[in-house]
Parts: sequence; structure tokens; C-alpha cells
Amino acid sequence: MSSFQVNGSRMNLPLGWAGGRFHAFSSPSAVVLQFHFGLSVSFDESRSLWVLVPEAYAGSLCGLGGDFNGNPKDDFRSPGGALIPDADMFASSWREPGLPTHCSGGGLAPRCPPEKEAQYQSRASCGLLKDPDGPFSACHELTEARIHTDNCIRDVCASDGSQEILCEVLRSYALQCQRRGFSIRPWRQEVGCETACPIHSHYELCGSSCPNSCAEPNLTASCRTPCQEGCQCDEGFVLSGADCVPPAQCGCTSQGRYYLAGETFWEGEGCRRFCRCEASSHQVHCSDSSCGPGERCGTLKGISGCRPLAPGTCQALGPLRYMTFDQKTFDFPGTCKFILSELCVSLGSLPFFRVEVRKENSPSAPVAAISEIVILVNGTQIHLQKETPGWSR
Repeated sequence: MSSFQVNGSRMNLPLGWAGGRFHAFSSPSAVVLQFHFGLSVSFDESRSLWVLVPEAYAGSLCGLGGDFNGNPKDDFRSPGGALIPDADMFASSWREPGLPTHCSGGGLAPRCPPEKEAQYQSRASCGLLKDPDGPFSACHELTEARIHTDNCIRDVCASDGSQEILCEVLRSYALQCQRRGFSIRPWRQEVGCETACPIHSHYELCGSSCPNSCAEPNLTASCRTPCQEGCQCDEGFVLSGADCVPPAQCGCTSQGRYYLAGETFWEGEGCRRFCRCEASSHQVHCSDSSCGPGERCGTLKGISGCRPLAPGTCQALGPLRYMTFDQKTFDFPGTCKFILSELCVSLGSLPFFRVEVRKENSPSAPVAAISEIVILVNGTQIHLQKETPGWSR
């Protein structure tokens, strides 16, 4: 997994959290998150996300996944509960508020040209899904096979015949079959989708979906979910993060979190204790510490630690837009004098400053513009003003 964070902090897998109420681990095909009340979420980092809920939630859910009441005809409901006949309108109604402007609606993909559709219908492509003698023949009824084949053709055609997309679609379907308890036969070589596994691992068509790891060396023995295709660690190796290592090279487990051998980290908040996972003892050792001169304690990309002090910039851009020091943008058309920035926390080591900006209506354009800037630094005031005849006051 490229990045796994809990409450903004980056962590290694596997992970036990909140006294066993949350468990996360890597399977051969996905990252799996399991919660004590029965919720399970799996993400394969490419195309597919699975959400499993206990039956107690039946009829009580909403969103793109429907309401789980056993009737697929009423799944297209808006957040207000109204039935929506169109899939695109239904999906758009569940868009989170405040999304950036680059998000757009879906719409139907252009129809695949007949000659391309015939090509992708072959057994060497999407047609492998519905082949009655193919590797997935035990998985589905004929009608369902046709639906998945049509979806595969649409995806591959929309990507201009991408082999990567074809392999991802077939892999996703293979995992669906296995999750439902069906057996599949070897399929990758038939369509040119051979996979290369990392060092100290190998491919298995039906391997454990709960692989052993440094933190959970006996997980496979208690696994209750069906097998999955994917890469498995070689004999004598276990997962350490995303790598297969011999047990002697495992890291440390402390307070439900797994740390790689030699990994260093700050414990708790405020960067007051610096810790290291000792490779030789597999134990975490910590000592009192603090950030050095010119550094501050903070979090960057989910990793807490001491960071060099770096300058920041906030901006008033044109007639409407503002950008904060943390790169948040917003539009506000108001005309008045505003405090753009000032020191709000009294720290004796930092000089006080304030930057004020005045926006007024311009006679030459129907929008507000910056007409005055006042800078206060300790007892000194600096005043900048746009001298333009006709400004309204």
C-alpha cells in the first residue's frame, strides 16, 4: 500500500487499533480493513473497492451502494430519498459538497466501433469471461457472464485497447469469483497478463487471503475467507510492511503498531520522545528529545517529526479570490478593510505584525479591487494606497 493513514498519521500494515476494534492488513490482492461491528472494506489499489456489512444494516443504508433492502429497483435514491431514473443523475446527487471545480459528471461512454467490439469479444480478450469452457466458467450464469463481458469491452474500448486495463478488469472479476467461493482455473497466460512478483515471493492461483506477517505470524491458520490469486511470500518468509523477509529481519510491534527494522519515529504529540525499532532485539527503544533550533514539530504526508521552519505565503488574488498559508482558496466579493494576516498568539520571540487590505469598487470595472494596504510591525506603520481618481468611499 503506497500510503495508509489513521487520523492523519502514516502507519505500516498490519495494524491493530483501539483495543482490537479495528484491524488492517495486506492480502495478496487488496488492503483489508475489518471493524469489530462487522464492517469490512477491501481496496485493490487499482480498480475495485469492496464494502461488506452485516445483515443488521439491511434497509438502513444509502449512497452509491444502495439501501441493502433486497430490492435493486429502488437503489437509485437521492440523499433526500427521491427515486432517480437516470444513473448519471443518481451518481451526481451523491457527490460530496464542496468538491473542486474539476470534478464533472460521467455520462455515457461513446459506443465501441463494431470492428473493435468484435476484436474484444474474442477469447484472447474480454470474451474469455463468457467462454463456457474458460477459466471462469464455474463462476456465473450465462446472463451474468454477458453483463461482465459487455462491461469489459466498454472499459477496454474506452482505453483504446489498453492491455493494462484488460488485465485489471479480468483480475477484478477473478477476485470477485474467488470471494464468492468459486474456483477459477489459470487465465493470465491466455491473455498475456502474466504478473511479476517482488523478490522472495511467487504467484499462486489460490493462495491464502490472510498471509502471515511479522506482526501476525500465524494469521493464515485462522483465516476464514476464501483463497485469492496473487503474490505470496516464499517458504520461510513473512510480510514486513509490503516486503517479504525472513523472521530474523522482522521489525517491532508496539502499542498495536508495526514498525520496520531500523525505523525511527516520534512518539506521541509535541516531538518529546524519539524512538527506534532495534533490528537485533525487535524492541522499540525511546528517549527524551526535542526539535533543534530552526525546527518545529509537525506532520508532513502523515509522518510526524521535526521539520525545518519554512516561509509561507497567503494571497489576495484579484477581485474575489484569497489563498491561505495552507493553500486553501476561497472567493469573497466583499468591499471593506480586512485583516489579511496578523500574529494572534503572543510569543515573546516573534515580532508582532499585521497586514490589512482594503477593497473598494472601481469606477472602471464592475468588481472590487485592492485600494489600500496597511502594514504594522511593532510600532511602525507602513501605508500603501492606490491613487486613482474617482474611487468610491
